[in-house]
Amino acid sequence: MAKDQRKAAVQAGYNFRRLEVYTPEEIDHCEKSKNIKRYITAKESQSSNTATAYKTKLQAFAQFVYRKLDKVAIDSLIEEIKAGKRDPYETIQDFVYFLQKERPGDKLSNNVIRESAKTVRKFFKSCKIKVSIEDFNEFVSLPRHEKPKKTGITKNDIIELIASPAAGPRLKTFLMFLGATGPRPIEPCALTERDIEFMDLKAADTSKNASWVNFNPKYDKMRDARRRPLTVEVDRQLRIWLDYKYRERRTTKIGKNGKLVHVTVKPERDPDSLLFAHVHFDGERPTPENLYDTIADEFANLVDLLGRGQRVGAGKGKRRKLTLGRFRSWVKTTYSNLGNRDFGEFMIGHSGSTYYETAGDEAIVKTLRQYERYFTFLDAKALEAIGADQQSKIEELREQLEKNNEKWERFVANFMRLYAEERMMAKFGTPEGQKMMDEERKAFFEYAKQFLAEREGRKEAVATVTTTTTSSTGQEDSISGGQ
Repeated sequence: MAKDQRKAAVQAGYNFRRLEVYTPEEIDHCEKSKNIKRYITAKESQSSNTATAYKTKLQAFAQFVYRKLDKVAIDSLIEEIKAGKRDPYETIQDFVYFLQKERPGDKLSNNVIRESAKTVRKFFKSCKIKVSIEDFNEFVSLPRHEKPKKTGITKNDIIELIASPAAGPRLKTFLMFLGATGPRPIEPCALTERDIEFMDLKAADTSKNASWVNFNPKYDKMRDARRRPLTVEVDRQLRIWLDYKYRERRTTKIGKNGKLVHVTVKPERDPDSLLFAHVHFDGERPTPENLYDTIADEFANLVDLLGRGQRVGAGKGKRRKLTLGRFRSWVKTTYSNLGNRDFGEFMIGHSGSTYYETAGDEAIVKTLRQYERYFTFLDAKALEAIGADQQSKIEELREQLEKNNEKWERFVANFMRLYAEERMMAKFGTPEGQKMMDEERKAFFEYAKQFLAEREGRKEAVATVTTTTTSSTGQEDSISGGQ
């Protein structure tokens, strides 16, 4: 389609992205079908995203019908198949060939072609056409399923993105939130300021208390409401973002004389506004979907700016290897590598261990604090506090070890003295001396066995805490990202 024609079509109300692949006539061919409208409406009851995905695939089928089947109406095609004039499996097979060889635009992956064919099969079935999975597998040849290797991210990757000056206050806060809590990217876009339960950082004991976030079940994949704790770093960053969002600023507005004038304004806090949305002085309220598109574009620009915008495959429109969804995978993988997969499943919203669903807030916060250093990215004060706490534990264990060493030396000296005296008594053949010597020897070996076991345990504890502190305060990231 020519550039002028596309511009005119956009002005007429057509979606500019659909016009990159389809003509206005092909779009209308899909929109006029009552069967497609009924099918998409039924899918909307599950999810708007599900309905959009199905409609995209049926739009490709409508293009195939328009170009290859003499522009026959979709509803008329359905009736012909029901009457036995067309074979449903041959129609789907021709559609697969069209997607592989004749569809305009970039080449589709095998997985997209397979899903498109299966969508048409389900659509036929919803139209009361008899198509079975067994016959479909027998008569329709699909390209092989592709299993592309996913590229994970590391903690250093996240730090590079968050610390970049190009990120800006909002994107920095958003990425830090994703990296610490692991939600699906659309979920924080649907949060309002009312969904955050801030704790009093000065009065609260952070080892037992935390700020919490309540995710909106409407934007959860399984429609489950969940409440999750926040790290201290994310808590502080959210406060900084809100202060920035509602800062006093200079803006322009139309004055009484019709001219633009500069004014200083300070927005009022609105607990029902979207958490990551900028203030709109015209009263406009963005939707979570619009906010997601905006933040996704900002993230894509940041990734490209940092030279990390490599794409999967070739051609225009291919997705980047580094996406917002990788943060969720990283959180899950990190908890698994740390040995607490159940808590990781709990944090990201999977049906993991039922213990954390029923445990109290204090138990959940205590578990989070154990792993918090691995999900702290830029907060030097928080890392220093964690290191100081671990160092105090090391000193305490060392003091106990030194005291026990002194006790051990005194015990050995006393035993050697008694042993020498008993040997002298046994030497002269007194039964009492021999009996006393046997009892002391037995007591000595029992005590020595117990003491040595305790001392080895304390040494291991000191070594473990020392290793943990070193890994938590170092700059190297030893835990790789999610797959």
